[in-house]
Amino acid sequence: ACAPMWPLGIDEVLPGQEYIKAHPNPFTDIVKLTNVVNAGVTIYNMFGHKVYSSTGIKNNDFSISTASWPAGIYLFVTEQNEGTTINKLVKY
Repeated sequence: ACAPMWPLGIDEVLPGQEYIKAHPNPFTDIVKLTNVVNAGVTIYNMFGHKVYSSTGIKNNDFSISTASWPAGIYLFVTEQNEGTTINKLVKY
């Protein structure tokens, strides 16, 4: 038997799963994270250099200061019980 399948939109997840959302995107000096519960967050620039990393974040709402980061595209990697997700962030 196959597991049920659901069509998902761009901002949807499987029923029962929460995900970390970063906003605003694009951002300037601060990125705010929501749904952060027992999670690890790592952010890389497009050269593959780690610019931010934190594990065991337990705050539902969490902010990261990005004032010293240059404008560009970043990869936002989150690790929670549901697995690992990778999203794109843009700083202008």
